[in-house]
Amino acid sequence: MAYSTGNTITAADYNSFVATVNGVIGAGSGSKGYQQSTLSTVAQTDEITAAHWTALLDAVNKAAAHQGTSVTLPGGSNTGYPASSDTIHAFDGSQTIGGASYSYNLSGAVTDVDTNYQNVDAAQQTTVAAQHTSARGSAWGGEGSTPATINSDVTCTFGSLVLAKQFFNTGGELHCTLDQPTATTTQSTNWNTIFDTSIGTMKMGYTGTTRTGNAGTPSTTIGFHDLTTSYQTVFEGTNIGSGAYAANDVLVQVKHDGAGVVTFQITLADQHTSVSPSTVDTVESGTKATFAIRKSSQYTPANPNWATADAF
Repeated sequence: MAYSTGNTITAADYNSFVATVNGVIGAGSGSKGYQQSTLSTVAQTDEITAAHWTALLDAVNKAAAHQGTSVTLPGGSNTGYPASSDTIHAFDGSQTIGGASYSYNLSGAVTDVDTNYQNVDAAQQTTVAAQHTSARGSAWGGEGSTPATINSDVTCTFGSLVLAKQFFNTGGELHCTLDQPTATTTQSTNWNTIFDTSIGTMKMGYTGTTRTGNAGTPSTTIGFHDLTTSYQTVFEGTNIGSGAYAANDVLVQVKHDGAGVVTFQITLADQHTSVSPSTVDTVESGTKATFAIRKSSQYTPANPNWATADAF
């Protein structure tokens, strides 16, 4: 931006920067807004102090680091960084501070972090593994007394909508991995292949759900901000098995109560029918869904709480 009076920043200039930065780090709207404490504006008659500058530069530098946005701004160790006794400089263009020459671009940095608000630097994210597991304690999927279809409902509670937005808007993801740890029968082995290879890990972010497997029909457009109070499908694997087990199905649906509770419903359907003279073919006990999270290291949102509302 061009400053109102040459290279001298006015309250209006400073407040313009603050308004843009607050739109990125504050409440924002929808998937925009990291839900952090916002910067204060100044009155037209107020002096813009070193504390004001430090807060603004810290906020922009932190947002840029989170996003992986390259900015040209002073850091805390620079000669030109504001301190209580320093002269306040407009950090745009060439500056001579303490006998050293610097070239900064505050206005460009503010614009860039605003443009890149949805960007996430992978190096600034941390995966927190094995937050919760829902497991089955008995065999299933056969004929007779064992059920052909099992399902589990698992809740992920953030405590409030603000905390949920803080998690997702800063690039957070909910991960779900299915597994068949005991696989000595052909039926169990086939399900294990479905889980490990065809599905892999499902990852729900703020605008979509992806997975690392190579089969099924995942929805890449349903993320946290698309959820409603009714279940929506984020993964569907119809006839996802192979060979004699080709008819087996997997369905993963998710909903949000609008206040901070996300619920996963996982349905596993064994469509295999034994053919005489074969014996009943079941899936061994231990079938499970394990949940993990990936979240911002810069903004460190709180971990959600998990619970099994309905076990497999």
